[in-house]
Amino acid sequence: MTKAVLVGATGEVGSKVLNLLLDNSYYSKIYVLGRSSIYNIKDEEKIEKILIDFEDLKFDETILDGADVFSCLGTGGNGQFAAIDLKYPLTLALKCHNRVKSFNIVSAMGANSKSPSYYQKIKGQAEEGLKQYNLGIVRIYRPSMFLALDRKIITKKEIILIHMFTMFKPLFIGPLKNWQGIRPIQVATAMVNNAIYGDERKLYKYEDMVK
Repeated sequence: MTKAVLVGATGEVGSKVLNLLLDNSYYSKIYVLGRSSIYNIKDEEKIEKILIDFEDLKFDETILDGADVFSCLGTGGNGQFAAIDLKYPLTLALKCHNRVKSFNIVSAMGANSKSPSYYQKIKGQAEEGLKQYNLGIVRIYRPSMFLALDRKIITKKEIILIHMFTMFKPLFIGPLKNWQGIRPIQVATAMVNNAIYGDERKLYKYEDMVK
């Protein structure tokens, strides 16, 4: 049985990943781990929903054996950013140690554990933290701005930034090319395709994800 384990299934990228996993016959079972919001996901024969608490992560860990794991946890607001983007992925990675075929995670362009930017520093720390575990093939995806005006919750600042990234796209050339805005479906498609075909690269930026 070919298995996928997905966290962040109700988020911007995770929801797209879930649809792609469902549409592809490669995976016979999809385990969706998350909070109560996962019960809003339409029931499908291939999906098994598992309610978890990342602060006390407990579930049947045998579901991880030989699985492709997709970590699509989104940025947390209200002071939850470090927990959702750093603590929770590493908590999951610990469970995955010596069990999974691959660990596929959404990070961010410019991620660096020594960055003066809090956002990029946290993302970089998450990437660094994964190195302490045996997770099979670790694939890290570093998108820049998500071009998603149709998201359920969006701030005025985000709307302005999306329009700016779209307007000034022709200026993102040379070393700036990988900072171009990207659609969530492009990231999700790259994640699923690379897992299915066993791509062994470790890091994916804009140019890698839009091929």
